[in-house]
Amino acid sequence: MTNIKSNSASRPTAYSYDKYAQRADDTAASRNEKKVLYGYQLAARKLSAEDVATLLADFHVLELRRHLLDELPAIALVVITLFISYLGSIYLPFLVIPIASVPFYDRELNVGIPLLHFLPIIAFIVLIYRFYDRKFIIGTDSSTLIVGILSLQLRRVQIQYDKVKELEVRRSIYQRLVNTGDLKISTAMFDEPEVTLDGLHNPYYYATLIRYLAYQYQERMKSGSPAGVTLSA
Repeated sequence: MTNIKSNSASRPTAYSYDKYAQRADDTAASRNEKKVLYGYQLAARKLSAEDVATLLADFHVLELRRHLLDELPAIALVVITLFISYLGSIYLPFLVIPIASVPFYDRELNVGIPLLHFLPIIAFIVLIYRFYDRKFIIGTDSSTLIVGILSLQLRRVQIQYDKVKELEVRRSIYQRLVNTGDLKISTAMFDEPEVTLDGLHNPYYYATLIRYLAYQYQERMKSGSPAGVTLSA
């Protein structure tokens, strides 16, 4: 477990938002036409925190989900259950529920539903749910966690950067091997972490990015510069 605390002692180089100030007066329609960045694009282009801040200021938002490497155990489970269901349908015929008999030339074929076939279906549904049920969106002024995209109840948690108190990265042994981890964000209003981002690739990179954006947000508020893009989901 590693804690990354936000404090002004180790401030990054200040970044000028002057050339983006005029964009703050754009219409609401133009603000809604945001361009979406994804985590894999940052890794492919090797963008620094300063580069990402520039893109976010230019009406981009960053969308993060669980990384595929973090889901390899779940994918392996789907493959294993497929193999088990195949063997079970051959060597365990009593687990097949008969439905009907179909004439086939001079004999009849028994049609049934193998019970073990439900195992890979359930495992695949769980995998899709884990991957698509939540996403985290980063803007210039705040970040928003959206939970329940595939559920009956949708929940949004928005964190303003001036409320960020602590960033904590947690990684299991497997996550260390594939360079993934969970990022917990605590605010000044709560003792416990308010938001948890599960299965991020290179979580220290996003912890540094959020700390950098929080610093830039505070600097803009002190100087009275126009606010950037705040995403309310």
